[in-house]
Amino acid sequence: AEQRPLRWGIIGTGRIANDFACALKQSAPSNELVVIGGRSRSQAQCMAHQFGCRSSEAQGQAAYAEVARAADVDVVYVATFHLQHVENALLCLRAGKHVLVEKPLAIDARGARRIIAEARRQQRLLVEAHWTRFFPAVEEAVSLVRSGIIGAVTSVLSDFSYTDTPDARPEFTNALGGGATLMLGVQCSATLHAAPARALPSALPTRCSHRRVAPRVASPPPVPRPPARLPPLQVYPLAACVQFLGRASAVRAVGQRHTSEQGAIDLQAGVAMSFPGDQRTRTSTRIGCAQYGYAGSSVEETTIVGTHGSIVLHSPSHCPTRLTVRVAEGARGEFSTTTREFPLPERWRPAVSDGSAPPVLNFPNSEGLLYEVRAVEAAVRGGLLECEQMPHEHSLAVAELADSVRAQVGIVYPSDTLAFRARALASSRPRVAAAAAVAAATLFAACVARAAARGRA
Repeated sequence: AEQRPLRWGIIGTGRIANDFACALKQSAPSNELVVIGGRSRSQAQCMAHQFGCRSSEAQGQAAYAEVARAADVDVVYVATFHLQHVENALLCLRAGKHVLVEKPLAIDARGARRIIAEARRQQRLLVEAHWTRFFPAVEEAVSLVRSGIIGAVTSVLSDFSYTDTPDARPEFTNALGGGATLMLGVQCSATLHAAPARALPSALPTRCSHRRVAPRVASPPPVPRPPARLPPLQVYPLAACVQFLGRASAVRAVGQRHTSEQGAIDLQAGVAMSFPGDQRTRTSTRIGCAQYGYAGSSVEETTIVGTHGSIVLHSPSHCPTRLTVRVAEGARGEFSTTTREFPLPERWRPAVSDGSAPPVLNFPNSEGLLYEVRAVEAAVRGGLLECEQMPHEHSLAVAELADSVRAQVGIVYPSDTLAFRARALASSRPRVAAAAAVAAATLFAACVARAAARGRA
């Protein structure tokens, strides 16, 4: 029998949500965009009109709850601000939905653990939308590493920087989880061996109805969108290191802080990581190096170095369409080189035009979001709780790494715990932390002495 479409809801109406909606439309008829909810009802209506679905009648958190509880939705894509990811993901999981959460999964490892634990309790698919992992060029790099063509991996080098001026946008706002580590860094770090996926009781929630979506919203005009630019809300070079080296055993980060009315953020950072060695390399340590930020423009490549060669994911390595394999041959410096191209899928264009312009893609190579859609679709229909390309252990490893970097650079968010704040103070300002510890100890000793004196009196 013919399978019914996998039905999607989107919460959030930003630029990445727009590009993802284009990918969903391109993936028809096996996927269907049903409903959109946003902070602004008018923006959600405009976006829904553009993509031929309905919008929530509410706005803000009420709209997100409406999408989460919709009976005709199987999967929800969470594309809200970083700081809201935990709350919104938990809302959707508790409503029985499978969930794809835009990266980062949460602004810290504590939040990531909460979402993962809830997904396992609810027996629903949870995937961090790390779209890089689903590109054919990246999957080919993983396959080549596993084949042993470059020998055992000894190091990974990854960069992602472009020049941008800090302003009031979310990517530069401390209270919204802004800064280079969560926006750019998390790409550079993710693991080679996927965790085994777990079976679901059924591919789709049985309580979901099969009624068709509402007709197109009548007439609001499309929302004007800015021209294409590099992605502001990504976390890339750290995730590349984790992908090919595993969980870091030691991390050393340096960074440049920027302070404004929006709070302190990390403008750029360099991170050196050590990873447990591989028996095949006969070394105790493997190395990862990541550089990212808004202070300058880099080539943006990821290089996986092995004992017998290397693999380069060419720019833009967060959404690559080309890779080069170099295998050592003969004398030092002699290599056989092979380059492969992976063309992007076709972009969605409305079949029937009402005279309005088709949606604009906001980010380079956003056509490749189709790979992510297909992977989630396959996982849901296969009854899995994780996607092989981005398992939960990778999301958690990257979140822990980002926490470590942020603490060392001294970036604290309003939601951070007292323990994290103390860790950040000790890491980024050791002299200040030591002085504070001495002052606290002195004050405590004075209080004890006064209490003892009162007791004797």
